This record gives sequence, structure tokens and C-alpha cells, in this order.
Amino acid sequence: MAIGPVYRPLLELCREANVDIASALRDSELTEAEILDPNTRIPTERARAFGKRLIALVGDPELGLRAAERFRPEDADLVGYLVRHSPNLIEALIALARYVRLLGDAAEASVERADGRVTVTIGLAGGRRYLPEAADFIVAVLVRGVREITGDAANLVEVRLARPEPREREPYRRYFRAPIVFDAEQNTVVYGEAALGVPFRESDPRLRAILERRAEDVLATLPAPQSLAEHVRASIGRRLGLGEVGLGTVARDLAVSERTLRRRLRESGLSYRVLLDAVRSERALSLVAERRYTVTMMAQLLGFSDATSFARAFRRWTGSLPHEYTRNSLRH
Repeated sequence: MAIGPVYRPLLELCREANVDIASALRDSELTEAEILDPNTRIPTERARAFGKRLIALVGDPELGLRAAERFRPEDADLVGYLVRHSPNLIEALIALARYVRLLGDAAEASVERADGRVTVTIGLAGGRRYLPEAADFIVAVLVRGVREITGDAANLVEVRLARPEPREREPYRRYFRAPIVFDAEQNTVVYGEAALGVPFRESDPRLRAILERRAEDVLATLPAPQSLAEHVRASIGRRLGLGEVGLGTVARDLAVSERTLRRRLRESGLSYRVLLDAVRSERALSLVAERRYTVTMMAQLLGFSDATSFARAFRRWTGSLPHEYTRNSLRH
């Protein structure tokens, strides 16, 4: 699930573009009041569908970057205030990684320090991928927030985006002002470590302690971050393009025997084939939406033996062949 207010900048831009927000809300069984309420938590797939609908209605390839410019710390609610009142940037980034699930149940983040650099990785659990505009938005919000908090003192070394390379790179160069890698495996921001320990002017230790206690209380109410299903999905997602989607390969990733993994899945009421099918179908819809892959290329990226097998599976998922699905989506 995701909290509603992260969608506020997108709604603002939709309104300026004269988009029919009411119909998108109605189709998603949401109200604008719910969206603006930080207590609203929207189920992951429903949140994705709502965001995808708004993005399609606006039709702006730079929408993620533009929405990031409108983002305010209060849109991130508790997490935003925690970051603001951290002692320094490295502690703020660690807090973000610790509490990112307060923004969305499927959200994941990590912070790694090595060789004088700090790498922040942001993604979704279970092998899921952000929509391209959502990847832009999430990373751009992080970079903008760091600039504002530090007075642009942090050295941004590199940005990697898990989204296709856009037709126009210049807006990204202007926004990030650092080397950018597209088609990355994960959304990653790399900083030089030197300035990350500089104290924040707004840091308030007593207030931060109160916010942390509240954050821990809320975190305790959320579902377990990594269930067996999510671990299996994540492994499948990493292995798809390599064509290594067998149960045995995933079992090795999870450091268990194939027999043990099969038993644990059965005990949890899960099926490996169903999980594989779910990851493939989600990834297939993203690939088709990018409109730059042939059916053969998509079959390879999804670990199918040939294009015919992929086309047959795609028809089962959507009721259409890939080219028919693309043609119909363009009409709408």
C-alpha cells in the first residue's frame, strides 16, 4: 500500500493540464480527500493503476521530473519530517531506508558506504518495477531534497535510473547535473561521502526521538516486509532476462534446497508457477508500454523459450496479442 499524499504533485499537474481527475478517481474508487489524507494507504496494484492512468492522461514524458519540483516534505508525512530533523545527511538517508515502507508497503531502500561513496538504492519488493515516470519522480525527489537540506553541498556523483532511455536526455541533465545511466537494474543515487556528515541546521534531537517512536509504532502495524512470496518474486525478477527461471535457480538464491523451497511454498499455499506467471505478466505490460521491443526481444527478456510461447501467455494475461494490445492502448 502507498500513502495518498505522494500523489498530490501529480494531481496538481493534472489539474493544470485540464485532465479529468474525477473520472480517474472514480475508476479507482478513490476521492481527492482520501488522496490528500496521509492516513490513506492505497493497495500497491491499485496505486500503480491510478498513477498509470493519470500519467497516460497527461501524456508528458517529463512528468516525473516536473512532479518532483512540486513535491513538499509534508507530502512524505512522517518520513519527511524525520529526514528534515536528522543530525546530518548520512543519518537522514539511513532513516529514509529504515522507514521508506511508511510511504508504501512495497517500497524498499538501502544505503551502502564504500570507497568514499554513499550509494542509495530505491526500489519495490518482489521483483516489481516502477513505471518510468515514477522512477523519475522518486529519484528526482530524493536528489532535490538532498540539495535543499544541504544547500547543494552534497557531491552527486552519479544517477542510475531503472527506466528506458528517454528520447530527450537534456531535461535529465539539467535536473540532475551529474552523469546519468538509463536502463539500470535499480534506481540508484551515488554521493561522495565528504559532505554527508555536515550538521543539519533544522536538526532537533528531541523532536526526532518523538518522530522515531511514532515511526516505529506505525511500522509495526504494517505487513511483514519480505514474505516468502516476495523473496521468490524478487529472485525471479532478477533471473528473467538471463533465462534462469527454474525453481532450482531460485532455491539457490534463497540458500535452500529445491525440495525445501517447494515444501515451504506448498505450506504457504503458494505455487511457484503462479508467482512466475505474475512477475512475467507485470513485466510484460511494462515492456509493451515502452513500445521499443519486438515480440522476440520481449520473449527473451521474460525468459520464454520463443516468441510464440510468449505471445500465447500474453493473450492469456490480457485477451490480446502484444501488437493488438499496443494498438488498443494507443486508441485510448
